[in-house]
Amino acid sequence: MVQQIAQSKGLRIETAMYAKGGYRLKNHASDSQLDALLQSEVWHIVVLQEQSQLPAFRSKQTRVDVFPYADQLVKKNRGINASAKIAFYQTMAHRNGDRENAQAFPELGTYRGMQERVNATYRSMALDHHGILIPVGELWITARQNNALQIPLYRDSVHPSKSGTYLAACIFIKTLFDQPVSGAWIPPGIKPQYGNTLQRLVDEHRQ
Repeated sequence: MVQQIAQSKGLRIETAMYAKGGYRLKNHASDSQLDALLQSEVWHIVVLQEQSQLPAFRSKQTRVDVFPYADQLVKKNRGINASAKIAFYQTMAHRNGDRENAQAFPELGTYRGMQERVNATYRSMALDHHGILIPVGELWITARQNNALQIPLYRDSVHPSKSGTYLAACIFIKTLFDQPVSGAWIPPGIKPQYGNTLQRLVDEHRQ
């Protein structure tokens, strides 16, 4: 979707994704298939994304379970291609928070509490590594707060709907290319008014 939006704006981009279900940065850090993929091309940007729940845990735990593996992957990427930019995909929180872990981390019992923790962790990782922050989580708060939108952003309690995926993809384009997304391609299955509204939200956001 990122590639198709880019093409509609006259931008040339080639993409590849390596995202095994449930994988953590820890798994990626020791995955030889990922090593081979990184060595197969000269990548200009490499995007890192953690499993959805871990970044929301308290700093004491993320410093053990998340940050060391982000560090390993950044070093691995820069060792293979020193000029590659590293981007961190700040993901959306679960629709109703992480009830599974709310007993241990009470703030995770709501969407907003989980999202703020996710946002803080990704922002720290991006700062630590002089990387690019893809602020999907921050825009997600804005989109959910705007009750007039009535745009379904989730397809279940965890994963984004097609409209939610489109919002995230537009944020990638705006952040990586520093260009507005208004007037970009809107995928079939998304109401044009929804697509236009999401484009406007992205273009109005200031990091």
